[in-house]
Amino acid sequence: MSTERSRTSKSTSRRKFLAGAAITGAAAVAMPQVSRAQTVTWKYQSTWPTKDIFHEFAVDYAKKVNEMSGGRLKLDVLAAGAVVPAFQLQDAVHSGVLDAGHGVTVYWYGKSKAASLFGTPPSFGWDAHSMLAWHYYGGGEALYNELINDILKLNLVGLLYYPMMNQPLGWFKKEVKSADEFKGLKYRTVGLSADLFKEMGASVTILPGGEIVPALDRGLIDAAEFNNPSSDLLLGFPDVSKYFMVRSHHQQQECFEAGVFRDQLQQGEVQCAAGRTQGDPAIRGLRCHGRPVRPGPRPLFEGSRGDQEARRQCHQDAGFGARGATQGLGQGD
Repeated sequence: MSTERSRTSKSTSRRKFLAGAAITGAAAVAMPQVSRAQTVTWKYQSTWPTKDIFHEFAVDYAKKVNEMSGGRLKLDVLAAGAVVPAFQLQDAVHSGVLDAGHGVTVYWYGKSKAASLFGTPPSFGWDAHSMLAWHYYGGGEALYNELINDILKLNLVGLLYYPMMNQPLGWFKKEVKSADEFKGLKYRTVGLSADLFKEMGASVTILPGGEIVPALDRGLIDAAEFNNPSSDLLLGFPDVSKYFMVRSHHQQQECFEAGVFRDQLQQGEVQCAAGRTQGDPAIRGLRCHGRPVRPGPRPLFEGSRGDQEARRQCHQDAGFGARGATQGLGQGD
């Protein structure tokens, strides 16, 4: 009798084990399918051409988000122009044509000059690290959200990251030796710098990064600044200009912006992803291309005081002044 009960017990235990194993096995097979079904894909366009190093930063940001989400979210990276031109990125994210984008706040200068305060604020003050510290820990983020959501009525959130260094004066077909030589010069720049060089007499054209070299090549502009020697080399600036001028104060800092459609901002990984700082050794490569590197003339420094232009904007634009006041602009005038 006891032997029979033992056999029955073993048989029952065996059936339970096999049933449990079947359930576990089915779950193991089903889980990847559930994971794939739950993956959300965002259309994510940068404002940079594919060969620009800045587009690599956009790709790197997407990789960080994809990894941190564990497969729940995938950013499908597109280059500038794939869906909309660079300067139309904000509107595309706002309307839902794109889910997110990668650029710089200064590209929205045409919508509001105050946008420049959150990416390329006036010189002779903060560096980029200090500017980002103010943005996230000194009240800047709330002001930027107010500008984007309440004043410009855009349904998106801008996430600022990656501090960048002082920018060179740019590429010229002939060496500039004084501030007076900017009078009548057809020059590409963006943001506060655009109005600054207009005040110096330059004929300023605002272009996205991918359109600068073709404009130089066709003679539509005489000179241009973009951001850094690495991008300049990849985009072909040395092929269309002779002199690379450094030592300038028109933009002493900048940072990237990942703009996200606000109704979709549920994934914390998008907010946590961040770039890392590094130097730019590419300036040595310019000499390898046979292009002379020249310092900007000292008289230009006084002629291109970005803080003076910023104070002028504070008096002319109430929205600019309200936000600029938090950066110490317009004080003591």
